[in-house]
Amino acid sequence: MLMSNLYGRLVVVRNTQAQALQTKYPQLQVQAAIKDNYCQRCYAQIMKAWQLPNGHRYCGRCLQFGRVTTQDILVSVPEPNRFPPFENWQWSGQLTAAQMQVVAEINHHQHHHLVWAVTGAGKTEMLFPIIAQALANKQRICIAAPRIDVILEIAPRIVAVFPNIPLVVLYGQAEEPYHYTQLVICTTHQLLNFTAAFDLLVIDEIDAFPFVNNPLLKHTPKRALKATGRLIGLTATPTVRHLLQFQKRSYLPARFHGHPLPRINVRQVSKWRQLINTQQLPALLTKYLQQNKHQCLIFVPTIRETKILEHIIQRHFKTLAIMSVSAQDLQRTEKVQLMRQRKIQYLITTTILERGVTLPDIDVIILGADHPNFTSRSLLQIAGRVGRKISRPTGLVLAIVSQPSWQVLVAQLTIKWLNHQANKGVKHEL
Repeated sequence: MLMSNLYGRLVVVRNTQAQALQTKYPQLQVQAAIKDNYCQRCYAQIMKAWQLPNGHRYCGRCLQFGRVTTQDILVSVPEPNRFPPFENWQWSGQLTAAQMQVVAEINHHQHHHLVWAVTGAGKTEMLFPIIAQALANKQRICIAAPRIDVILEIAPRIVAVFPNIPLVVLYGQAEEPYHYTQLVICTTHQLLNFTAAFDLLVIDEIDAFPFVNNPLLKHTPKRALKATGRLIGLTATPTVRHLLQFQKRSYLPARFHGHPLPRINVRQVSKWRQLINTQQLPALLTKYLQQNKHQCLIFVPTIRETKILEHIIQRHFKTLAIMSVSAQDLQRTEKVQLMRQRKIQYLITTTILERGVTLPDIDVIILGADHPNFTSRSLLQIAGRVGRKISRPTGLVLAIVSQPSWQVLVAQLTIKWLNHQANKGVKHEL
């Protein structure tokens, strides 16, 4: 095992291996994987049921990341920040005055910082100068997000701007093995494997499932950061807890291109579910499919309905290029890529794609927007898929409901308020 792969990395080894590693690497830090009946990786209390036939206990909560038992040791080597001098970065774009103001606010201090920016405000672009400054200071940086789709959206953009900086992209199905790099891009679950590793940790979509309110990940940001490290949280839909948690905050209510957030159009079709259960489509959806020339994301409340709707549309519109996707779909990444390549026109999805997918010229239809699975915050994120590019800063957001919905109304009023704030051109105090 290379010592560099232990820098700031929490690795599970057996007792006998730990002794050999400690002889080889005197800097090695060791701790029992389970201590005082608590897992030292995820801090879960060990339940009585979590016991092996040999009598040793294990942690059932973080089992998906590899088993840790009372026979195991957690080892790491302190992060040394041994990085070559940073030379330059390649980006021909330019930040707006509002974006530059947010960057200045972040660089003005070393505290944790929350950036509340509407969808399409250019959060990733604002990170470029912040990352460049950290690289110049020989700091180690991690950009994390709860969902794989967000990671796969961000990674190529970071590579394009910082082509000479080695990085590793970590998520559950990643084929690339871990190796030591100055820049890490990963899902928030992967932070479980780091300790005092990063000087700068950026969590995009900090309010998103499965990170928010997840007991497994509650302590991971603090442990992954060095004692002197800082956390930057990015979101378009912050929770009250996040607004209270961060002492320093920035607010950006305007999209980078200056056009307003698209409003949500609501149409009531009281028996839409009965229609699709009998292999029929609501008339307004049929009319849209007949006339539409743009790509479209069609959101439905449940995984079951993705397949039903895909089958019905394929049956009625045999020439349309359409697929469905959900969190359980093993080909999810490939299907989203086909959408990016414009090889399919329609993608039926659950809320799994409410974030992290940027497609130009896109429309959005939300079938069953009054379903409990669509909260006002998720509806805001879904509406935010539309009009993100200057090539088409507008587009359709259509919510089909069976009955009036409070959540839809809240989302509509929030968009109206955000657009009003953006038109004012005045910084809103949080």
